[in-house]
Amino acid sequence: MDQDDLISNIFWADAKMMIAYSHFGDVVSFDTTYRKNQSGRPFAILLGVNHHKQTAIFGVALLCDESAKTFIWLFDTFVKAMSAWNAMLEKYDLKDNDWLIQMFDLRNKWALVYGRETFCADMTTTQWSEGMNNVIKNYVSYQHNLLRFFEHFQRLIEDCHYEELKADFKATQSTPSLSFPVEILKDAASIYTPTVFNVFQDELCKAYDCAMQIFDHIGTVTEYKLTNHKKQFQHTVRYDFSNNTVIYSCRKFEFTGVLCSHALKVLSSKDIKKIHVQYILKRLTKSAKLQTQAPMKATETEETYKIARTALAKISKDVDAHLKDNNIGKSISKITEATTVPSASEKIKGIENRERVRGKSTRPRNTLERVRKKKNVALGEPSQ
Repeated sequence: MDQDDLISNIFWADAKMMIAYSHFGDVVSFDTTYRKNQSGRPFAILLGVNHHKQTAIFGVALLCDESAKTFIWLFDTFVKAMSAWNAMLEKYDLKDNDWLIQMFDLRNKWALVYGRETFCADMTTTQWSEGMNNVIKNYVSYQHNLLRFFEHFQRLIEDCHYEELKADFKATQSTPSLSFPVEILKDAASIYTPTVFNVFQDELCKAYDCAMQIFDHIGTVTEYKLTNHKKQFQHTVRYDFSNNTVIYSCRKFEFTGVLCSHALKVLSSKDIKKIHVQYILKRLTKSAKLQTQAPMKATETEETYKIARTALAKISKDVDAHLKDNNIGKSISKITEATTVPSASEKIKGIENRERVRGKSTRPRNTLERVRKKKNVALGEPSQ
């Protein structure tokens, strides 16, 4: 609120955004380059990337300006909104609950890179922000007032959720094609989402074109020098055969969460046919959104990890069979709930209403609307 008791800044995050943040909030991109509303207010988006390498929206805001005071308010509000988990623990006196504490620390059990400053999920601010800016242009216009702006932007949110649902379904229903039938690729296909698997497969293909030579050997550690095909720069990889771990100079795993071609070259030469559990970043797997006690315990040993993975595959198969028997379209439509937005004719206390700019509507229909329209046409019913 400003000095005249009028709303100056608006922050918006629904339950699905908060859930997305709980799964993929280890990397957040922030940008205020969007000004797609009638009042010309800076429009800020806080976003990340999910396990399908799709954009995950964590929150949005309409700001009065781009001053330090406004940004402090925004970040403080964002942190409070995404801290509902801690508030729940305090409210129900669950701070000392062992299982909940273990669950809250789940990421640390699944990935060594979590929390390192260099990790960014292969995401750059410019890349994802520019991409989102182009998408927003298809949904909102500078002619929209605040109410219509949020109404149209909600359709973008719905489409993003729908695309993620489709990607989740595809990940459990299909098996990606392998460039060559080697065991480590089969293992990767069973762990990663199709999009991430393709990244891993590309790195493995590059590995076979790397030239490798032993540089040094001390105790259980062997140091290798590797050179990519048609490149002169050498990369260093240190392999410890006592625990099958690698340390490498390119730091791709710390940056993207996927092993690099240099590390895979060395591991392949050691006849390693499975991805070691410490090099599996949970946020990139098919089970990225599964938060139970079992996956956490499964990371203790290779044997328990195999048991958990087998059980998860069976659960996924049973769920998919159920979805097929009960019409996946209906299930998705129930999950994808629209947030109610007031109509443009309604007045909201504390926000100045401006005269609506008249013009031809170019609002695109969202995915669910297009599906319903096709069904209506097929049944001979008038579309809404």
